[in-house]
Amino acid sequence: LIDSEIGGLPTVSFSSDPIASWMIDNVNHLAPVTIFYVSRQTGGANGRVLGAANGQNWLMGYEGGLRDRFYFNGNGFVYENGPPSDTAPHLYAATIPGPGQNTTVYADGILLASNQGGVEGPNSLQLNGYNKLADPCFSDCEISEVLVYDRILSSDELLLVGGYLATKYGLVTSYTAGILSFGANVAGSSAVIGGPVGGAAAIA
Repeated sequence: LIDSEIGGLPTVSFSSDPIASWMIDNVNHLAPVTIFYVSRQTGGANGRVLGAANGQNWLMGYEGGLRDRFYFNGNGFVYENGPPSDTAPHLYAATIPGPGQNTTVYADGILLASNQGGVEGPNSLQLNGYNKLADPCFSDCEISEVLVYDRILSSDELLLVGGYLATKYGLVTSYTAGILSFGANVAGSSAVIGGPVGGAAAIA
C-alpha cells in the first residue's frame, strides 16, 4: 500500500519483475454482475491489470500494450481497439447480465460497446495478470478501488457510483463531478480493494 498519483490516496502497487506480484479474491462472480475499478499502469510492462485467476480468458481495461480492452471469455472482444497504454488513471465499468443479453463496457464514463462478445463474470478476480502464474501477462500498475455488484445496476446507479469514484479520486471523466456519497442508494456490492461500501461514507 503506497501513496498514489491517483488522487493522492493510498493504492495497491503491483509489479511485473523481477517477481510478479498479484492478488486474487477467490470468489466466482457469476453473471449478472457489475464491476467498477480505478487503476493506472505505471510504465514498464503493460499487460493485464484486472483478470480472472481460474483459467478464464478474461480481461478488463488493459492488455497487450493497449487500454480500453474488454474480453470476457466469449466469442471475441466486447471492445478491442483501444489506444496505447499510458500512465494516467482510468475508471472502467462493465455490466455483464449473462448469456443472451448484451454486455456493456465503459471507459471513464464513456460507453464503448454493448454486445454479446463476452458474457461471463470472472471466476476469481485477479489483480494484475490472469490465470495465476500460468500466463506472463503482468503489468506494472496501481489499483485503487474495485467494486463488484451481484446484479446489473440501473443507468442512474451507474452514474452515482461512477460519479462518486471520479470525485473521490479526482478523475477527469464523463461522470458528473461532486458526488460525495451514494450511501445506501446503491446496494449489493462488495469491495475487493477499497473502503467499506455498505454505508459509502461521504468523502473526507
